[in-house]
Amino acid sequence: MDPNTILYSALSLGLLGALMAGLLVFAHNKLAVTPNQTVKKLESVLPSINCGACGFPGCAAYAEAISQGNVALNLCAPGGEDVIKQIAFIVGAEVPDLEKMIAYVRCQGDNSLATLKYKYHGIMECSQAEGMFDGPKVCMHGCLGLGSCYRACPFDAIRMTAKMLIKIDTVKCTGCGLCVNVCPRNILQLVPHREIPVVYQVGCMATESALNTRNQCQVGCIACGLCVKKCAYGAIIIKDNLAVIDYNKCVGCGDCEKVCPTKAINHVKKEKHHIHLI
Repeated sequence: MDPNTILYSALSLGLLGALMAGLLVFAHNKLAVTPNQTVKKLESVLPSINCGACGFPGCAAYAEAISQGNVALNLCAPGGEDVIKQIAFIVGAEVPDLEKMIAYVRCQGDNSLATLKYKYHGIMECSQAEGMFDGPKVCMHGCLGLGSCYRACPFDAIRMTAKMLIKIDTVKCTGCGLCVNVCPRNILQLVPHREIPVVYQVGCMATESALNTRNQCQVGCIACGLCVKKCAYGAIIIKDNLAVIDYNKCVGCGDCEKVCPTKAINHVKKEKHHIHLI
């Protein structure tokens, strides 16, 4: 083959390659999507846990929604007040209010206190146990104790006890609500952490008669009404055979807990900027 032909072919291919490379660089620079700087700043201050507590698939999706101005700025419960302040600063908005919430287990009936129908040996998911004769406990309102909420918590704020009951670490709890969403019996509730010494809660959800409740659990609310009579602030009522606390009226005096004959009422105590379940 003629050497000149080989040389011309090589040069042609080289020039063609250089031309294609140039076109690719031009297309990249021309068509590349420049990241929204506001979104990038928002993502940098969000906790990057992607827990979904805000209602979006992850922190990036929430940041995008904030940048478009069509969503509230205080949906990141895990980030708390500090993150919300940073978000407001980035988008140039006023800092919205955020009420600190913590998860509370509205049941104290572990396996030593609640009457059992049978010993459960199935899949360790509360929804599965619920479908098997309404769970192992006679009380149809009590905690199933199989840890679905424990596995859903991304903050290691829930632990399982040996007697099939869950406990909340209120120092680690961010109030994201993921545990609330996975509980098939709505045992978990977000309660406000307000500027009062303690927050009182009725640790029971049973709406049976007093006799049935006592037969099912030693620490169930029997709707005796002593807490209602004792409360000087009108913060407690009896509804559907169950004591209910109105947090807009409760001042945390503790009189209700003192008179409760079954110890169904207990409290969360605030200490040194943290809160501990007593």
